[in-house]
Amino acid sequence: MCIIVDANKLGVFLAEPPHEDAAPIRRWLDRPARTGTLVYSTGGKFADELGHNARRKLADYYRAGRAHRVPVCRFAQDEAKLKASGRLRSDDPLLGHSQREPLDQ
Repeated sequence: MCIIVDANKLGVFLAEPPHEDAAPIRRWLDRPARTGTLVYSTGGKFADELGHNARRKLADYYRAGRAHRVPVCRFAQDEAKLKASGRLRSDDPLLGHSQREPLDQ
């Protein structure tokens, strides 16, 4: 199973000590059974929004096999396809959208 954390929340998510909202997910990622994986890319707005300490923790997860990096070129291709589809819906003000509708509507 994997989790995708929005870049504008990743710093809080990876903070030390973990924020109370992130603590259950961090425990899941840190379990010895390795059932959790964080998926991320260093491209797009993500790279601009990620702080130094979050980068270090993310690198730790990557080296431990608990994070999977999507290549920047793949991220850019997927982002362009999504934007071109006209189906992008987000409450992220950085994307310029204020709709909260799911993608399948």
